[in-house]
Amino acid sequence: MLNLSIAICTYNGEQRLPLVLDRLRSQISTDNVRWEILIVDNNSSDGTADWVGQLQTDWAKDSTLPKIQYLFERSQGTAFARQYALTKAEGEWVAFLDDDNLPHAEWVAAIEAFIPQHPNVGAFHGQILGDYEIIPPPNFDRIAPFWAIAGGRKARCYTTDPNAARKRLLPPGAGIVVQRQAWLDHVPTELNLVGRIGGSMVGGEDIEAMGYLSRAGFEIWYTPEMRLDHRIADRLTRDSVIRHMHGIGLGRWQLRRLGLAGWQRPLMVAMFFGNDCRKAVIHSFTYRHDLRSSDVVAIAERAFYLGCLQSPFYGWMR
Repeated sequence: MLNLSIAICTYNGEQRLPLVLDRLRSQISTDNVRWEILIVDNNSSDGTADWVGQLQTDWAKDSTLPKIQYLFERSQGTAFARQYALTKAEGEWVAFLDDDNLPHAEWVAAIEAFIPQHPNVGAFHGQILGDYEIIPPPNFDRIAPFWAIAGGRKARCYTTDPNAARKRLLPPGAGIVVQRQAWLDHVPTELNLVGRIGGSMVGGEDIEAMGYLSRAGFEIWYTPEMRLDHRIADRLTRDSVIRHMHGIGLGRWQLRRLGLAGWQRPLMVAMFFGNDCRKAVIHSFTYRHDLRSSDVVAIAERAFYLGCLQSPFYGWMR
């Protein structure tokens, strides 16, 4: 029997959480799963706590539903919320959802089916389908992965795929399932990146955690059988798209420095800086007409490269 904790990290999610819990209530084929739900309130100022309290009362009337635990984490940032959930979870495996992640009906069953087939897996995730409340800008597919949109028909292992290893590809945190003890043993309790807070759009805390699991020798997988919808609303305006991409770029050095010895870092800063300059120049030449016409995606990609160039200095200042 699979022992699973589902941790939903939320900030002011009173209006978003009902959809997530409706999806979890509708899960099918969970007879072999012993599971719980943790709702981690990341210092909300709305009615999240009251809503969860009422939900706990309602769900307690149905013995077939998993129990719901309410947790409060005052330090804002997804990294803090996830770390707190791991310390309180009772499951051997912890699945992380954000309050805009809507799992399909077979999502839990797919988790249960995947784990026995991969004894060395430390983390895995599935298809993340974009559920856009407003129409994305043209050519958004070029940058959709930066919004944790992921797919593909074939399963793959990030840590053994040469192409993924060469590009340093690791999965996003939306819908990620982790082996709880592996995380507690190998991921620092305080990451360099903590998540987007207030006006800061610097992200990458989920990929940083995956980097530590990969370094510890655990496999990290993608499986198409797990599916969820990622609702994306207010983050597709022109300014939000550009700020989002720039913020991801700013966090780049914190991810690149993982596994580097102190003496290697100055050399690698120079190497990465030169490579990012090359990419920025190529991009500016390739999309020069789009940049002149104020194409949002092209401008956002340029903002990402500028963020990458600034990233070592941003990390040093922090």
